[in-house]
Amino acid sequence: MSLETGEPPKLYGINLQPPAPFDFTNPATWATWLSRYEDFAAVSGLTKASEDVQVRSLLYCMGPEARPLLETFSLDAQSLASYQVVAARFTEHFVHPANELYESSRFHRRVQLPDESVDTYYAELCRMVKRCNYPSAAVEERLVRDRFVVGLRDSRLSDQLCRNAKLTLKEAWTQARQSEDADKEKLSQNRTEHSRELNLDAAKASKFASRRRPGAKPTSSQPQAERSREPSTCEFCGRAPHPRSECPARRSACNFCKKKGHFAEVCRSRKHKQNKLGSIHLHAVGTPATAKFVDVTVDNCTAQFKVDSGAEVSAVPSDFPTLPAKLDQVDSLLTGPGGQPLRVLGSYLARLRWQGKTTCQRLYVIQSLAVPLLGLPALQALQVVKFLDELESPKAMLHVPGKLLATADTLSRITRKASTPVDTVELFAAQVVGCMSEALPLSPEDIRQAQESDGECKALASFCQQGWPRKSKMPLNLSKYASVVDELSVCDGILLKGPRIVIPTSLRPAFLTLLHEGHQGINRTKALARESVWWPGISADITSLVTNCEQCASTRVNLAEPLVSTALPGRPWEFLGMDLFHLNGQTFLLAVDYYSRFPEVVTMRSTTAQAVIDALKSIFARHGIPQKVRSDNGPPFSSQEFAAFAASYGFKHETSSPHYAQSNGEAERMVRTVKDLFRKSKDPHLALLCYRDTPGVGGFSPAQLLMGRQLRTRVPKQDSQLHPNWPPRKDVIAKDAAYKRKQTDDYNRHHGARDLPPLQTGQHVWVRPDQVQATVLSPGQRPRSYVVETDRGGVLQRNRRHLVPFVTSASGGET
Repeated sequence: MSLETGEPPKLYGINLQPPAPFDFTNPATWATWLSRYEDFAAVSGLTKASEDVQVRSLLYCMGPEARPLLETFSLDAQSLASYQVVAARFTEHFVHPANELYESSRFHRRVQLPDESVDTYYAELCRMVKRCNYPSAAVEERLVRDRFVVGLRDSRLSDQLCRNAKLTLKEAWTQARQSEDADKEKLSQNRTEHSRELNLDAAKASKFASRRRPGAKPTSSQPQAERSREPSTCEFCGRAPHPRSECPARRSACNFCKKKGHFAEVCRSRKHKQNKLGSIHLHAVGTPATAKFVDVTVDNCTAQFKVDSGAEVSAVPSDFPTLPAKLDQVDSLLTGPGGQPLRVLGSYLARLRWQGKTTCQRLYVIQSLAVPLLGLPALQALQVVKFLDELESPKAMLHVPGKLLATADTLSRITRKASTPVDTVELFAAQVVGCMSEALPLSPEDIRQAQESDGECKALASFCQQGWPRKSKMPLNLSKYASVVDELSVCDGILLKGPRIVIPTSLRPAFLTLLHEGHQGINRTKALARESVWWPGISADITSLVTNCEQCASTRVNLAEPLVSTALPGRPWEFLGMDLFHLNGQTFLLAVDYYSRFPEVVTMRSTTAQAVIDALKSIFARHGIPQKVRSDNGPPFSSQEFAAFAASYGFKHETSSPHYAQSNGEAERMVRTVKDLFRKSKDPHLALLCYRDTPGVGGFSPAQLLMGRQLRTRVPKQDSQLHPNWPPRKDVIAKDAAYKRKQTDDYNRHHGARDLPPLQTGQHVWVRPDQVQATVLSPGQRPRSYVVETDRGGVLQRNRRHLVPFVTSASGGET
């Protein structure tokens, strides 16, 4: 508006209108809107007005929401009168600092939208690449070229451009614009030609109807609309018009009426539904059981079309999803079965796509159509008919004579009986030895020599060949073989137990190493041994080997032990749990009472020991000094300063087992609860108040158990409820015990918990968290904990769950 006359400003005789009000729901458009407003201010003369007028004009053009938003900026009077300050403050509010990674991600996912032109797509890419802050203009141009080509909606054009290794951005843009212009021109020509054909058909039908004798009726064999033009298909075979002598149905019999000279699909005796659209035919409106369907994409919407090779046009129902807002008028007549007129709403041109092929066809919108129909022109353009012919082509069955078969018949493959008897026992033993020699790293000769050098194996081989003595007369060192004498045998000088080779004493360590080469468990290693080798006590040797394997111990996990719940303290604020936690970039100190589960949370600016001590002093000043405090082994709690603080304030400080946060479970669980409260609530203090006043599993709130009264919250309460009223201690103890008993049973049943065997002083163990070997010195102060000394000389206290014992001796039977 002009400042003097109140009329819209004029530039060269043109009335200037201010930009539309800013859309506060879309802050991303602020830079564009502000640039347009500043152009308006410059040409209208507002830039020459006072600062106060410029600010008021900006607020007026932005809309009614601008003034309340400006008041939230807390600007002084001088700043409110400065246009530059106000505009900059709005820019700071609407425009956030660019996230280069996010902007790059958006840029590389950008593709051409369905209704987006090439020029708009190109301009949007150029705008988006500027926000990515790439190092140079050359890099930006190359990335825009790559994204432009890859994201084109026309996949054929995109593939064609990708084949040009020296393609530039300008060439890609030019070729895409030319292709888009050609498509538009082709679409316009098709629309014009189709409209001309419809007008011509309508004119012919109208002219013929004017010549018809009044009151005359069209014959049933040939409707009046069909006689107005030449037939488009052969009435005997249903294909393109051709001479009768060349018709393929001339000597064929109809499968429906059994008469000669036509196909069943054009049989006049067959009662099937037909639609006639003026001079344009639709083969069927219904959906027979034998109909074939194909999925065709119409303007980026995929739909299932019925294949109708007898129809000259394609049609869609009135509820088709891609119908435009305005349809083209159809002047031709549409009739259904029996000549009944059908309701045609109009037509429109659409782009059809099927398996990479695209065509532009006119679709007719019919009110009573059951399913979309794909006519013959569209079928030919998309090559759907060829595709269906390939699917329906019969497979020829060929007979191959037996003399030409590569494999003989079943009866010809029956084995003949051997002419000489075969010793199956010797054959089996030879096969076993041969298989073992291929699987083992030692040759049969090496095993034979080792057995001959071993006194036990040599004596056993002799007994196998000469006969076994009575058990009472068997040498004492061979008595361990008495239970397997029936399975021992000798084959090619090698002693076997069934199919397994008896390994002499000198080779057993090497074979144990080979059996455990894959570091499998005890049972699988024994199963592997059962396939090939044996010696007395092999099961015990395998158990000892696997149990004492350092690599296996480093990955072995102990079973969960039964849950040990902390006993309920004798009074409130007697026993506290503490922990530090982080949330949203802030650090908090949490202290929770084991009796009432009342949480205290303090925001920490530092995690030093002195900062933690100061925070605890403020808590103790409100509730008193506890008798015992439990925490983890973090630096603030394990420092000498904290130990001196505990001694001076007179409370006992104990720490949980290192790497075992479950031993400080009350504090850890409360940390999780407080984090959930802070994430969900805008006011953390109000969230803590609600939690402290909410009854727990025992039926009493933390405030009642700690202070003996309920707290006043935003939820209305009677005055009598706010008076001190301590819960009965017997009820508190009984409900707490019942809750912990159920919790323990659920945990033990869910984890299959069972007690681990205790460790003895001097026992060799593997410490899983530290990945070192150690020796047990003594039990620790905490339950289920031990003090161990590592091989490196360090002394540690670890929970039993983290200690994997090595077994120095094992007993077991044979495998």
